[in-house]
Order: sequence, then structure tokens, then C-alpha cells
Amino acid sequence: MNTRIAAIALIAGIILTGCSNNTEPAPQPTATQTETAPADPPTEPTEPEEPTEPADPEIPTEVGAEITADQVEAAREAGISVYVSPNGNGDGVVIDRKTAKELVTKDVATTGAAAKPTDFDGLMDTREGLMETIAAAEAAGVNAVIVVGAGQFGADGKAFNSYYSITVAGPEIRKATPAFVESVGVLTATTPQGIIAIAQPLIDEFDAIVIDATK
Repeated sequence: MNTRIAAIALIAGIILTGCSNNTEPAPQPTATQTETAPADPPTEPTEPEEPTEPADPEIPTEVGAEITADQVEAAREAGISVYVSPNGNGDGVVIDRKTAKELVTKDVATTGAAAKPTDFDGLMDTREGLMETIAAAEAAGVNAVIVVGAGQFGADGKAFNSYYSITVAGPEIRKATPAFVESVGVLTATTPQGIIAIAQPLIDEFDAIVIDATK
């Protein structure tokens, strides 16, 4: 009996051993390798687009046309004569001889410089505005002979002798005026027409516009 049990146990052991030897080991889990898409190449930085500047508005050229203050310099560089009144807002006007005469005469009249003075202080009050008008005329390329009031004054500042004289606008005519005054002697007259007659050679030489704001 014991021999039979031992034999059965031996056979069982052989069978178990045989099963163990013939069985392949269970595969071990392995890490899976996933394929990844290649990274996109870095993009080049793009330059920001320059803002486009609006086209300059066309500058009018016809006489009497208004020129805005920001166009005055460009208009003059383009050869357009533009007068900018010292009594305005900085805008200008395209001029010819006729309109130049009208506009400058109007501004001289505003200063009161064409009137015969009654006292020295009154005369000086007119001169600041007159100088501004002369500067505006010269900036517009205007040559002008301007009739102005003048006089002689006493110690009290009151005028004891009033008359008419001239002043000028334009760098070249200004340079020539002292020599002209020396050649004619006294550059004064009792009437505007009289002083214009005396100044006529100077007017003709420089083709100057006569500005008589006494009218």
C-alpha cells in the first residue's frame, strides 16, 4: 500500500515537473514607444507693417485760393506766392500783384500807420503792427513801397509837424533805400500823392507795389 502511494506521488511529481519545464514564462509587460509627430520648425518673426501715411492734399495754385497753415511752407517751396496776414489764424492766400496790394493795404490800414501822428506814443503804437505786416509781405515775396505817417515831436511828445513818408518791404529794395534817400534829400511830403511821386524812381527800379492805406 505504501509502495503504491509512493509510486503515485512520484508519478505526480514527474507530471508536475514536466508541466513546469514545458511551460514558457509569461511575457513581461514592456513599455510601448509611441511615435510623436516632428515638431514644427520655429516661425520667423514677421516685421510689423509700416503704417501708410496719407497722401499730402493737393496744394491749390489759383489766385485767391486759401492755403492752410500746414501747407504754407510747402506751397512757397513749390514757388507759389502765399500771403499770411499777421491778423489771421495762420492760413494763407495765393496772391498776384493785385491781391497782394489789396491784402497788404488792408493790414497796413489796421495798424493805423498811414495816418499822420498827433503824438510820439501814438506813432510808436502803430509801428509794431506795421513791422509785422512788412514781415508778412516779405515772406510772400512782395516788394512794396508803403505810405506812412511821420512827424516831428516836441519835448512833450506832441507832434508839431506832421507829414507823409515811406517805408519799404523787400530785402533788396530796403538795401537800396538809404542811397535813394540821400539822392533825393528829404523824403517827406504833405500829401500821399506827393510822397509817391518822390519815391517813383525807387518804385520803378524794383517794380514795387504801392501801398497807400490813407484812402
